[in-house]
Amino acid sequence: MKTLYRKFIIATLLILGISIVIAFILANWVYMTSTRERIDSQNVKVAEEVASSLEQMHSTSHISFTGYLDSISKLGYQLYVLSDSGEEFFFGEPFSKKTFLMTL
Repeated sequence: MKTLYRKFIIATLLILGISIVIAFILANWVYMTSTRERIDSQNVKVAEEVASSLEQMHSTSHISFTGYLDSISKLGYQLYVLSDSGEEFFFGEPFSKKTFLMTL
């Protein structure tokens, strides 16, 4: 003996389950067709820049970390370098907060 309430609950859960499966398949398809290629090409471009800057560092007698740190910052890192003379260097996106904790 099935009541109307039980039929409603079963139909609702069935519709929810089918909707979740369709949404997952659709989101996966969109990622695979458009987003993945774009992200992969961006990552390859940044990796090539890092590799070329490393090759230039090793091929020249003058070692410049500025180009290397600049290419590393393109990976999404924010770098702060403090030289022995007290000069500050920032690489990557600007810091939202510039209060640094210094420990000795």
